[in-house]
Amino acid sequence: MTGVRRVGAWVDELAILLNLSGETEYALRLCLEEAVTNIVNHAIPEAGTGRDSVTLHLLANATTLRVRIEDRCGAFNPLDTPLPEPDDPAPEGEGGLGITLLRRHADQVSWERDGATNRLSITLPR
Repeated sequence: MTGVRRVGAWVDELAILLNLSGETEYALRLCLEEAVTNIVNHAIPEAGTGRDSVTLHLLANATTLRVRIEDRCGAFNPLDTPLPEPDDPAPEGEGGLGITLLRRHADQVSWERDGATNRLSITLPR
């Protein structure tokens, strides 16, 4: 979970450097912390990759932030999780809402597998 704390510190720095609005900072923090927490709690590193890490890339322009989250764990597309119906009960226990939150705060969310790497890309309005 040290990595999740690092995400928060990185977002703090980005908010200052990029002069992000409170709304954009909140959405970026929420999306990144949800995605990285999901990887930390559930992903299984691929045998032979020699890496147990998550890499974040950011591309910012005047109107959008595009973040790419990469891990070298088993293939897992979090977007295969169906959106809950409006009258579905909340999931029992912890979790279960992360991908729904990503989809609600982001303009675009996509996933791809490249070799042994999962890539989750999130585009947020700035």
